[in-house]
Amino acid sequence: MGVARGPDAFRQKAELAVAGGADLIKVIASGAVLAYGGVPGEPEMTPEEIAAVVEVAHRHGLKVAAHAHGARSIREAILAGADTIEHASLIDDAAIALAREHDVALSMDVYNGSYIDTAGREQGWPEEFLRKNLETTEAQRDGFRRAHAALGTGGLLIFDVAEVGLDRGRAPACREGEGWACLVRFAYDDARQRLTRHITTFRRIGASYRRREETHHVQLYRASAVARELREAGFRVRTVRRFGEYPLPPGRVGFLARKA
Repeated sequence: MGVARGPDAFRQKAELAVAGGADLIKVIASGAVLAYGGVPGEPEMTPEEIAAVVEVAHRHGLKVAAHAHGARSIREAILAGADTIEHASLIDDAAIALAREHDVALSMDVYNGSYIDTAGREQGWPEEFLRKNLETTEAQRDGFRRAHAALGTGGLLIFDVAEVGLDRGRAPACREGEGWACLVRFAYDDARQRLTRHITTFRRIGASYRRREETHHVQLYRASAVARELREAGFRVRTVRRFGEYPLPPGRVGFLARKA
């Protein structure tokens, strides 16, 4: 879809996304951890640019998710009408208050910091990515604790996890299409309750194929243990297999936890 600069260009790109079948639009309101040159605490979009995307999305009945690490970008995205804030790593108390006031969800992936530090070092990820991850991990967890404390009675915490047993004993899987192929091998670590997927992809580039290797680690949980910890933290808990009209994939369980 190309590069956008200014509200009019962002509005046009949002219309193209809707016309292409998008059921949600995500904007990059702040810099990113896993991107070269990005500064997580600094804006990537202006409030006017975010508002232009929101106007298009809401007119078509779609939600807007704003990737925003920095407190300023979080506040600007909320005031521009975003429906959910992704990461919220450097959130401040003013942004938490705004989220409550405007009924905006905070999607805070507090496990990712540990995963990136472990898998990233094992796989040789760029030092810039690892450094920015360390700079935001504990700040995000502190923000999560403060957001949790700010929840009123009935405040909702919603998330899903992969369950113990997911893909255990599964044979290697292969998919292919015109000019590409993907092979996945599965390894199961019962002691650490961790699933590892070794992924090999082939993509045709001209007369040859490009090969790429990836390793994905998935932490697994027992639904009963997660529910117990939520209750001990002061939540009323219900497990689900779908969020509204969206069913969860096999081997995943969702939690609807309301503050008691």
